[in-house]
Amino acid sequence: MQTSLELLKFIGFTVEILLFSIIVVHVLNWEGISSGFITCFVYFGVQGLGFIIRPIVIDYISPINIEVGRLFYYFGFAFIDLVAIVLITKIHKEFVIVFSFPTLSVLFILKALAVIQVIRLIDRQVGIDLLASIYSHSLPSLNMAVIAFLLFDLIKNKKFKRI
Repeated sequence: MQTSLELLKFIGFTVEILLFSIIVVHVLNWEGISSGFITCFVYFGVQGLGFIIRPIVIDYISPINIEVGRLFYYFGFAFIDLVAIVLITKIHKEFVIVFSFPTLSVLFILKALAVIQVIRLIDRQVGIDLLASIYSHSLPSLNMAVIAFLLFDLIKNKKFKRI
């Protein structure tokens, strides 16, 4: 179990570095705010919040009360994913930016992540724990899919032309 947690942390850290790199490429080739930039920036914030929340819940809340820790953990991440969806949508509407295909895909992934968090909470609270393997594989896979979509957005919009 510890090895899979270490792998999840490593993948999370890798995703955060890749998101930051994509943001840097957007900034170096600034042509105005784009759908991909908004999505990448918000998702970077989501991942960053995960690095802050995870140790607080695991190290401080869960040792006191495991059920409360699980509620904070799974509902917390589901809530953050839903807030990200709202932020991405509101920023697009505020700046009158058309949703790109990669952004629509990331919004779908964020919805899926929120649902997975809630289903995993129910699975853990009931005590069945059937979804442990699915959960530990789906989250990194979906995070890497986000990176793929955001890289596709960069390449599609030829953001590499001035680097």
